[in-house]
Amino acid sequence: MHTEGVPPTEQWSAPPTPLRLAAGEAHVWRATLAPGGAALARVWKLLSPDEQRRALRMRFPIHRARTIASRGALRILLGRYLDLAPEEIPIVVAQSGRPSLAGGARPIRFSVAHTGPLALFAFADDRGIGVDVERLRRGLPFDRLAARFFAAAEIEELGAVPEGSLPAAFFACWTRKEALFKAWGGEGGLVPSLRRFAVPVAPEAERMGVTTDDAQQWELATLHAGPGFAASLALEAPAAASCFHFDWSA
Repeated sequence: MHTEGVPPTEQWSAPPTPLRLAAGEAHVWRATLAPGGAALARVWKLLSPDEQRRALRMRFPIHRARTIASRGALRILLGRYLDLAPEEIPIVVAQSGRPSLAGGARPIRFSVAHTGPLALFAFADDRGIGVDVERLRRGLPFDRLAARFFAAAEIEELGAVPEGSLPAAFFACWTRKEALFKAWGGEGGLVPSLRRFAVPVAPEAERMGVTTDDAQQWELATLHAGPGFAASLALEAPAAASCFHFDWSA
């Protein structure tokens, strides 16, 4: 993956034209969920009636706007990859809330993660992929959470982390596991428990290889989403990834 040693401000670049996914390639997009009133009104028209209803159920206006922006950005990006109008993208939503393409569309996999004002979108051509982003938070019961969700090796490694570095280490591990959880789950099939596989805990790790208990090879990469965030990408190996800015004015 093209992420090793990349400074946070330089990891995200302008996308190429035309936008195409090669075999074994992934694209990750970073979007701020504040497109402005006029852009948000345009995006609203791209959503399906069900997506609009979901957004309107949000209690607070800021959450409603972010939901509209996130789903609209997903439709815009899928439209570019599939050469379809964004409003024509056949998106279906599972009970878990996870979106996917309805049958008959080109085999493209994607994963979405968002927290607060930030969203990440990851795409691959018929290859397992997952992305996750979280805000760094202090004061959580990290030991109890780790005991519930982390593997023994991760718990041991986390126990050696200095207290001041604990939030960064915990959320580095958490986003790596969540990204791999999403990628390994795919569309259908059994999704493994988060405790059945281990990932590195060190926040400074950029690229990691993981072998799951079904002998499948995966690659993990740290994504520099911005100050105060932890983010990770999981991709079925062998693979390469490029990271792009999402521009609402484009």
